[in-house]
Amino acid sequence: MALRLSLLGLAAGLLAACAPMKTPPAAGVGTAVPASKEAAPVATACPKDIEAIARCLSGQDSAGAYYLIAMPNAWNQVLVMHSHGGPTLGAPKAERAVEDLERWSIMVRAGYAWAGSTFRQGGVAVRAAAEDTERLRRIFVAQVAQPRRTILHGQSWGAGVAAMGADMFGHGAVSPRPYDAVLL
Repeated sequence: MALRLSLLGLAAGLLAACAPMKTPPAAGVGTAVPASKEAAPVATACPKDIEAIARCLSGQDSAGAYYLIAMPNAWNQVLVMHSHGGPTLGAPKAERAVEDLERWSIMVRAGYAWAGSTFRQGGVAVRAAAEDTERLRRIFVAQVAQPRRTILHGQSWGAGVAAMGADMFGHGAVSPRPYDAVLL
């Protein structure tokens, strides 16, 4: 009987240890990237392979990152937030977002809205790049459309940015939860 109680206690302890822990958000998380002060994106030409099936919007956010948004005419209500590979050195250039959309235009052709940021600075500032991606998501939601689902997508070095963004903004720091999936 004592052995059973010991095993039961051990099992309960192991089960409790496996329970998910609520991680408190870091100080300032969720407040560092407001979209309310952002200028509205402006209509711009889409890359040739999607110009007949989508409209594109571009801009530069308040932190200095350029961005590009592609909204397919037959939108499936899912937004893909793209974090580019790299890292890129030097100041951000708007052309980077165009190159990324050309590379990932298959997503738009499949009906997904696509949004990509150049990030505000070059180098390996993963946390800042994650904030830039979240700022762009907020611009999209506030000024373009409300997606049913949002996927955070990271390519190469951008996978680290996407993982950081999911960690920074995916634990209830922002309500409702901004990302439904992470594709690395």
